[in-house]
Amino acid sequence: MQDPRTTQSLKTPLPPSLTEANGVFQPDLIVGTALRAGIADLRANTFLLDYVFRSLSVDPRSAKLYGEKDRAAAKNWFLKTEFDVLVGHIRPPEGPPKNCITLHLSSSNEAENRLGDVHYFPREDVDAESPALTPVFEPASYDGLTGIVELPSNIADDITVSDAMSIVDKNGVSHQIIDVLSDTSFKIAPGAVDFRSSYIRSSLPTFVTHVESAVFSETYKIGCHVFGEPVFLIWLHSIVVFCLLRYRASLLEARGLQRTQISSSDVGMTEGMEPTQPYYSRYVTLTGYVEHAWPAQISERVLSVDQVAQMDGGGHVPLLPGQTVEDLTWSGDEDEVAF
Repeated sequence: MQDPRTTQSLKTPLPPSLTEANGVFQPDLIVGTALRAGIADLRANTFLLDYVFRSLSVDPRSAKLYGEKDRAAAKNWFLKTEFDVLVGHIRPPEGPPKNCITLHLSSSNEAENRLGDVHYFPREDVDAESPALTPVFEPASYDGLTGIVELPSNIADDITVSDAMSIVDKNGVSHQIIDVLSDTSFKIAPGAVDFRSSYIRSSLPTFVTHVESAVFSETYKIGCHVFGEPVFLIWLHSIVVFCLLRYRASLLEARGLQRTQISSSDVGMTEGMEPTQPYYSRYVTLTGYVEHAWPAQISERVLSVDQVAQMDGGGHVPLLPGQTVEDLTWSGDEDEVAF
């Protein structure tokens, strides 16, 4: 068997699938897809439209005059009318806009930062292949009844074993080191194992990422635009507000846009393609808080006190003047060296 230290190169550390460092928040995609999903849900579950316009039928003074008639008209108009959700465009380049909803990213301001930008989950493991820490060797002895492994002298001289390591047998199976008995021996779970051509490697992820983050206050303008009658704009505005409220938890907060608030402008009117076809617009201002998170430093995990003693100033912990490795203790749970 070849030496795994020469045949297995360390892979570039990659972000874990559940990393906290989610990068820069992408509001155009999050808010735009939230609006599309909300409208699609209303079309698929038309009974929800009854809730949107329910005030028409429950108000005692307007129910007889408007009531079910206007609610049915609003539902029918919405279900027959197609709406594009245009991100970053107020008017399509080919001419006056159609019936549509527009999303304009207005402002983003840094707010509510923590000292040093330290994230509330400050560290996380980084997915990477754990390298071999020793050449291939055969133990000086192994007792399958007790699980005690005795290292050959040339291996014991080059490594300080800890319970953060494993010994890999001839078949590639890792055996966690349970207890370190001496500089040359350690204990694993008892069993019949072929340790010829074995080696030692870390049983923990090799790298640790320090995560930082910052909170931003962001503002978006959502435009409601319709041709024809001004009542169409009232209906579309009601639907957009309903979507922003009903799906706030599932489509906004759950996807990173927190503590949202909305406000609406007055109604504006411009001429459409023909003077007899006016074009009405009204804007909803959506504000909320988002978090940008990034990996600040990717460092190698400490596995033994000898490793600490050999570290230099490049982001590692050196020994202090007059200090020896006996003055250091290692905490595997906290991934740090304590003095």
